[in-house]
Amino acid sequence: MTEVFLRRYFLLSHVLLACCIGHVSLRSNGFYDMIVNFLSNKTCVAVLYNYFLMIFAAFCKLPVWLFLGRLSQMEQEQLLESGRNYLMDAVLFLVLSKPRYNGKEIIITDLAKYLTFLVALKSFHILLHIRLSHMFEVEVPSLFKLFRITGFIYTLSMINAYLISLFFADLSTQNTFSIWFLFELFGMLHSCIFCALKYVVHVLDFFYENGKF
Repeated sequence: MTEVFLRRYFLLSHVLLACCIGHVSLRSNGFYDMIVNFLSNKTCVAVLYNYFLMIFAAFCKLPVWLFLGRLSQMEQEQLLESGRNYLMDAVLFLVLSKPRYNGKEIIITDLAKYLTFLVALKSFHILLHIRLSHMFEVEVPSLFKLFRITGFIYTLSMINAYLISLFFADLSTQNTFSIWFLFELFGMLHSCIFCALKYVVHVLDFFYENGKF
């Protein structure tokens, strides 16, 4: 169901962008005039941002395919539910708290970019937790699967550490946005460490029970 929804979303995003370009080109005299008219039309800009979001979502599938492979239907449903809840909580917090950067309100487009990136990063952590919760219960994983999970945990840990050091440098009482972002990153790092410890325990348990992987 999720794959079908994504395919329809990708197709609809292409169609909407093509329609906007065609509509603007009919009302323009040249390429430069078409660009100006396109960017001055709020609907076209919204469609363009949606297209960029679609491209970002497509690229986010690459690390999932690389480290986790194909997701099961149960994993997709749990990801959608957990990701939706996290997004709703984050949006509600941002609306109520109105975080600032250097004492100034953040532009809505910049806020949307950071929120999109944060939701994507959180989704990777959710997938890691979901995969580890049943990975050792279904079957004994192969060395290749263990290697991919290890690489996934390491990559997420390095990303968390880098982002924490990056935002910690800008931390101040006026940067309430950085405080919130760091809070979310520390939560993800804590989840990643917990998953890493759980993973090590499962691997050692299988090693001592079976004598080999």
